Amino acid sequence: MTHVQSEIDKVIGNRMFLEHVLVLVGVLCLTCVTQTLPELHTDTGHTEYAILFDAGSSGTRMEIYQFFASGPSLQPSDVLELSPSPHKVEPGISDLADDPSQVEAYMMPLLESAQKTIPEDKQALTPIFLLATAGMRLLPEDQADAILNEVRKLFNDKDKCPFLFKDDNDARIISGKAEAIYSWVTVNFLAGIFGSKATSFGSLDLGGASHQNAWENNNNPDVMVIEVAGRNYSIFSRSYLGFGQDQARERYLGFLAQRANCAENSECVVKSPCHNKGFKESLTFGDQESIFEGTAQVKICRQIIREMFFCQSPDLQKCPFSDQPKLKGNFYGFSAFYYVLTGIEAVCSDCENNKVTPKKIKSSSKLFCETDYDELTDPYAKDNCFGGNYIYELLTAGYSLGQYKRIRVTNSLNGFNLGWTLGGVLHNTGILNE
Repeated sequence: MTHVQSEIDKVIGNRMFLEHVLVLVGVLCLTCVTQTLPELHTDTGHTEYAILFDAGSSGTRMEIYQFFASGPSLQPSDVLELSPSPHKVEPGISDLADDPSQVEAYMMPLLESAQKTIPEDKQALTPIFLLATAGMRLLPEDQADAILNEVRKLFNDKDKCPFLFKDDNDARIISGKAEAIYSWVTVNFLAGIFGSKATSFGSLDLGGASHQNAWENNNNPDVMVIEVAGRNYSIFSRSYLGFGQDQARERYLGFLAQRANCAENSECVVKSPCHNKGFKESLTFGDQESIFEGTAQVKICRQIIREMFFCQSPDLQKCPFSDQPKLKGNFYGFSAFYYVLTGIEAVCSDCENNKVTPKKIKSSSKLFCETDYDELTDPYAKDNCFGGNYIYELLTAGYSLGQYKRIRVTNSLNGFNLGWTLGGVLHNTGILNE
């Protein structure tokens, strides 16, 4: 055991126990026999519009799609993402846990916006979904159910919601695994895979709080079977709560502060090997705050990241990546992959066909970290030395990718942003199978 690992074990202790339990729950719920992902709407005729509410931890965002075709031959050019206003409300719907009766007032601005966007004669045939993610997953079951029941009550009131709310399951909490699979559907639909004999792409989504992977794997019993465009796909997916870019960085800062005995002292200066030289600012982690000063010691930075997040041990609570299968095939990385890797100039910001290797990420992050902080102009640059090294360790230590394995990195494809919402609509409406 290295000195760094010994310190990590001492510092993390009980403070990290809850986060590890949450990650473990996410992993253990996946160790099950082959499942099928339910498809909700298959008998409504041709879908022309669809509404999805992405109920996240910080707000609820409304996505409205218009479809000009349906069936296995549906192409990205047959889909239009509309621009309702308003399209988002804050805070997250989970914040209504103490008073779920406020759900109607919270949702009505979005429902009224949708009624102005979709032609009146199409509204009764327009399916509507609310799919909740991170914030709602963390609520006690009774509080989450109370909120969802208020949503269902509102969606069933045709005076206030004239859209097609077919089933109570159309308003639900989705698992991290389902979120990962919907992202996979988005990627492969936009890449033109469905309806062809081409091999599918895997997806790597690095968010703020969690990280998801999904890919076609016919050799693993822990898969979910979905039907898309008349073909069954066996998809392996995992979601790692606490391994998103923001939460990982906060955990790293908390480790440094506790190691330096500065966690309770906001005036204490903590040396950070994952920040540029010349950086010296007060940063928050959890509900605490300390001053961090960059030392740009890249080897030490990577060692801490590797041993904190991507350790190898049969203890999945401590090392949840230990039984992650090695990635196979070609992958798209998006969200924070894109923002960080463009920030350190490992890939270009206006290219859809970026391909990058761990070797390139390693050299770009090292070069970026060695740049004096005063020379950086991007306001988000302070996070990118950690971010570049975190992504490098995620790919190499977490996923065992070789130095020359290429992944595609972009945040959009064929005019659509990459993420889970389009895939969620495509699957839940069943439009590709009409």
